[in-house]
Amino acid sequence: MIKFRVLTILVVMFLLLESSIRLGSQLLSIDDAHIKSVPDLISELAECKSPRILFIGNSLTREGVDLKELKKELDIAGLHDANIAAVFPDDTTPIHWQYIVKNHVLVQATKPDYIFMGVAGYNLVDTAPLGLRKLGCSWCKVADFPELIRDEDLTFDEIGEIITSWISWTFAKQDRIKKRILDLIIPNFRDAFRRLSDMATISNDLSASGPTYEKIIRYDQFYHSNSLEVHYLGMPIQRGWTIHPKLQQVIDEGEIKFIDMRDLPDLGETHFKDSIHLTPEGARIFSKHLAKAIVLLSLAMKPVD
Repeated sequence: MIKFRVLTILVVMFLLLESSIRLGSQLLSIDDAHIKSVPDLISELAECKSPRILFIGNSLTREGVDLKELKKELDIAGLHDANIAAVFPDDTTPIHWQYIVKNHVLVQATKPDYIFMGVAGYNLVDTAPLGLRKLGCSWCKVADFPELIRDEDLTFDEIGEIITSWISWTFAKQDRIKKRILDLIIPNFRDAFRRLSDMATISNDLSASGPTYEKIIRYDQFYHSNSLEVHYLGMPIQRGWTIHPKLQQVIDEGEIKFIDMRDLPDLGETHFKDSIHLTPEGARIFSKHLAKAIVLLSLAMKPVD
């Protein structure tokens, strides 16, 4: 009887904690609030007239693309009345973006005319983090799990991680909760942790001796099979990044569509707030160049409608 009471108390405590995390997730981080807005952002874009432009990415896109400046420059360059939406959940990679497209874009009656995904080299390699907790909690449906398990060749532990993340937000968001708590104890902890994480990611990418790009090709085949033209934007980072010969071969053979925006003459080191993110002025400059690239693309590409 005592064991049953203890078990009941534990279950009630867990349910209360889980409910508080789910209800208060938007207060936990701005990113969680953005994630919740994604379905509405994409459905609202689908209701707009062409040209419809959708950006999908992570913080590179969030900090790098100034939507107001972009729209103004598109008008100046001749692509008038463009409707633009941007989806940029933190720490996501092309696998997350595929499921955003699958579960939020493809269900709409109309598709974007242009989809751009902002990337650096480390986002494109097959060893890019899967981010299973984010997939299970935010982007995958249960019906997606068999496909995900098969395509990514998940281990038993990884399968358990993604299923548990779907069941429990407390589990899925535990790292974010820890960082939030530490940020209250140690001022600017999350910013410092993010900078160190970014530097480690870039270092790992530069040290990779034999990267492969089979996954990004598979994702692009998925888009093509659903009549979507996805263009990857090579985003600038402070110290620059080199296109690996294997990636260049993938681009040259037309396996993916790549717009090289890595090295822009107007951007210098002072236009970066950290190792990978642009300042507001840097984003304004980047967006002016991006508008020109989109207009050139529009001349060569017929919209979906």
